[in-house]
Amino acid sequence: MAFLLEQGKLDSATKSSAQSYLRRVDKGWPAAQQIDQSTPLYLDALTVDYLDYANLLEPLTDSTQEILIHESVKQRAQDVLQYDNYVDYLLSAIDSIRNVISEGLNTEKIRFTSRSTAERPKKDSEDDALFCYSTLDLLTSLNGIDAVVADDRYLNKESNWVDSNGQRSKSCCTLDVLATLYQLGIVDKGDYWIARHKLRQAGYYAVPVDTEEILHHLHNAQVFGGSIRETPELKALRESLALPLINDAFITGEEIWLKCVRYSIFNSIRRSWVSTTSADIAKARADWLISILPNPMEWCSNTDNDGAWSKAKHETAAQVALYLVLAEANRERRLQYFKWLDSAVIAPLRKQHPKVWDLSLVLLRTYLADLFETDHDES
Repeated sequence: MAFLLEQGKLDSATKSSAQSYLRRVDKGWPAAQQIDQSTPLYLDALTVDYLDYANLLEPLTDSTQEILIHESVKQRAQDVLQYDNYVDYLLSAIDSIRNVISEGLNTEKIRFTSRSTAERPKKDSEDDALFCYSTLDLLTSLNGIDAVVADDRYLNKESNWVDSNGQRSKSCCTLDVLATLYQLGIVDKGDYWIARHKLRQAGYYAVPVDTEEILHHLHNAQVFGGSIRETPELKALRESLALPLINDAFITGEEIWLKCVRYSIFNSIRRSWVSTTSADIAKARADWLISILPNPMEWCSNTDNDGAWSKAKHETAAQVALYLVLAEANRERRLQYFKWLDSAVIAPLRKQHPKVWDLSLVLLRTYLADLFETDHDES
């Protein structure tokens, strides 16, 4: 600060506020080294914060020839700038929501729920905080409400909501609203997929994915050096599927979602090998798909439970057994497919879990026997 004062870079207001602030946060050095315009300066993260808050950082950078900072400070500054870029967007989004609600209230398409008449708990208590939530108003009265849309997994885990009078309303989430809009033709398939992609990007939990959607995104991705160059859609899909494991958030009640995801990826792999003209592109797509395919053993929430672990191993074996059949492709493509399958799936499984591989063969033989028996009965 003394250097900036000598250079005449501070007006009286900046000088006064900076001195007042710096006295509170820093004692200074009794015999501080003198600096001039040619002195190289290294600023640590705390110093950058102090100078920035006191409005001294810009005058300092304008008055010296060389300033050094740590890479982490640079990254944090870039993050702040990026955050600032979102401010206008967020404010615009809030205004848009307010306008929609205001218009809905004026046309009576939107109504406020009835307020709870229960006696308010003691102020600042834990129950007082809960009393302010509008969700509790719905639990007080569901009169005139056919469905409740809530994205809280705790609140939408049941198929119905029941109020204090025993009245029931269907439980839904944002995904249900999107699916309904798509089924009614209000949004087309492209907009439907874009909406689901945005939910994945935002960290929405357990977003479904179907085969056609996966293949669409893969078709838009380029292949470089035998690997898929991830598009934002594919990146969001991969990260969305990893989210439950990373946060240890998966529960057994969500197994239907997981099975649907696994089946969609399985179908995508098969269709990639059958329909893609280039074997190299088919392999690249299959490599990416198998990398995101949920492994039931990795998703087992209670490996110490013999029953749960046995079920996970059986599901893994059944999953592998399904990949051992590819009747739709010609002979050349089947050879290419099984060469890939042996390298990407079978060899690692035989090495790491030989008993699961043996079980896969047993399940495959059972499936083929049942298939031949069915054909024989029909003939």
